[in-house]
Amino acid sequence: MQQTVDHWEQILLRYPHDALVVRLTNFMHFYTNGGAAMRQSSSRVIGAWDEDRPDFGYMLGVHAFSLEEAGDYEAAEAVGKRAVEINDKDIWATHAVTHVFEMQGRHDEGVAWLDRLSPKWEGLNNFRFHTWWHKALFHLENGEFDVVLAHYDQQFWVAPSDDYLDFSNAAAMLWRLEYQGVDIGDRWSGLADVAERHAQDAVLAFADAHFIMALAKDGRVEAQNTMLESLARAALSDGDQARVTARVALPLCRATIALCQGRAGEAADILLPLRDHVWRLGGSHAQRDVWAQMLCRALLDGERFADAHALLTQRAAAKANSPLTQAWLAEAEAGL
Repeated sequence: MQQTVDHWEQILLRYPHDALVVRLTNFMHFYTNGGAAMRQSSSRVIGAWDEDRPDFGYMLGVHAFSLEEAGDYEAAEAVGKRAVEINDKDIWATHAVTHVFEMQGRHDEGVAWLDRLSPKWEGLNNFRFHTWWHKALFHLENGEFDVVLAHYDQQFWVAPSDDYLDFSNAAAMLWRLEYQGVDIGDRWSGLADVAERHAQDAVLAFADAHFIMALAKDGRVEAQNTMLESLARAALSDGDQARVTARVALPLCRATIALCQGRAGEAADILLPLRDHVWRLGGSHAQRDVWAQMLCRALLDGERFADAHALLTQRAAAKANSPLTQAWLAEAEAGL
């Protein structure tokens, strides 16, 4: 993957108007090198584009998401909104601005933004499911759990899907809902059926770390053991994902299983040293937050209140408007 993205970057030095390569490069950096590399890449080409080119708006959307993942929220919001002005069906640009609202805790603004634009999504590809997932995140933070479950059942997991993004939307949302004390019924079972089909994929570490959630939550012991064995073999092979699996995904999967089996202390021991390396899985800040929550909960349940308090204080400083963070912070303070 790294060699591939290096080749694409060389192409873009001479052909910055190759829109397909711009988009593929951005996507590959997303799963290998993170937000800073995404911003560096899109910043190198965006100056070569002007409004007369038919794909200009789409390039703004690519650049906006790169800016957001690099933490440049003000610029990301401005660039993303300009892209949506050009084409209000540009769901990638819509999504980039949505991420800004998510990272800044602007939940009501996020809901209003997506309510205005969601009528434009009819007929678009399955990325609209992911954008509905983002809307559900805003409602989750606002404690509107019935709305979240309705979006789950009617928007982003209407039918079982083997697409890894569709699956990660569903698994991460169920995990978050249970942390809020919501009864999610038998929804894990349907996800586990899909995850079993992918227990030996070992293609993308980000996907594997979500598949194991469903297997562990639904108690599919044989399937989760098969998956751990498959990941252990994959970790010994060559390639970028093998290294990420060895360093991050495999221990993360073991911690997930430990949490589901009530071994919070063991999970905390695994997760705490991983906290600054989870980005290597790829995915966005918003997507990876499920593992940050997992660590905080493992520390609280393992009665490591000083560590939990330190991490939750950091969370509160980064995103103050989060009732869940405030509740867990109060729990840590009570424990201390």
